[in-house]
Amino acid sequence: MALKRIKLKMIDFERLAALCPPHQIAQFNKFKAKTEDYINSVLQLPEEKPPIEWDNYETQVKIPGMVADFKKQYEQLDIPYPDDTFSHLVDQQEERVKAEIVELKKASNENIETIKKRLEVLNAMPPVEEMTLEEFRDYYPDVALDPINKPTFWPHEPEDQPGYVEPDAKKEDAH
Repeated sequence: MALKRIKLKMIDFERLAALCPPHQIAQFNKFKAKTEDYINSVLQLPEEKPPIEWDNYETQVKIPGMVADFKKQYEQLDIPYPDDTFSHLVDQQEERVKAEIVELKKASNENIETIKKRLEVLNAMPPVEEMTLEEFRDYYPDVALDPINKPTFWPHEPEDQPGYVEPDAKKEDAH
């Protein structure tokens, strides 16, 4: 059967469908249908070369020996199935992606742990609405008003302070 020739890795469409985002289900179904159509069309092809009715050609071709010569050449013809030169590249890429996924999961889990610790700190703090200015300064020293060490002018916004430069202007100066 033709299945022997194509060394097919069967696709687990159920697993793929479970991984497919809901907004891409239509594209997934089209891909699945095309794949199944292609596999079915390949499987319907005969494994051997179709037989040729040489006697019919000999009666119709008037040049002597031409059909016999073609028959001999045809019988000697052996077209090998092309070697698979890309599967190993796909396998290498799969291994690379799996390693990247492991690293991404590791980094994401570390990030989650950092965020959980930060969330524990935030949950342990009193609500901002109930804090005193001193507590706010202790918890948020980078944004709290510090009239002794970092005096600012009212309304205490960065753009209202002397020497303030627009962030876009900094980029323009760099060019």
